[in-house]
Amino acid sequence: MSSERREYQRFAVNWRGRVAYQGEVYDVGIWDVSKGGIGVVFPFLVSHGIPMSVEFYVKYSGKMCRIRAKTRVVFNTILADNGGAKLGLQFTAVSQDELHTLGNVLQTMSEEDS
Repeated sequence: MSSERREYQRFAVNWRGRVAYQGEVYDVGIWDVSKGGIGVVFPFLVSHGIPMSVEFYVKYSGKMCRIRAKTRVVFNTILADNGGAKLGLQFTAVSQDELHTLGNVLQTMSEEDS
């Protein structure tokens, strides 16, 4: 049994997003999401604690809604075959409206899993 404790339930997804890091913008794959952060596949490894800005879209109430957030790296691992790295990004700043929208999307996903 894992001793890992999470504040929020995570959901596996296959979404696309963008990450701003050191003045560059990178297209990324998002592999999981929670109300506290996201997991992304990034072109290279980034150290713990590094701030990054993210942007992605979620479908809510029949339309695509943008979620933008400030984050920091809390997890990193190198992928095999020079495939980049998986990064866990914890939200540090998200607007209340966008966090509310994301929460509603995650609630819907939770109900669909039941």
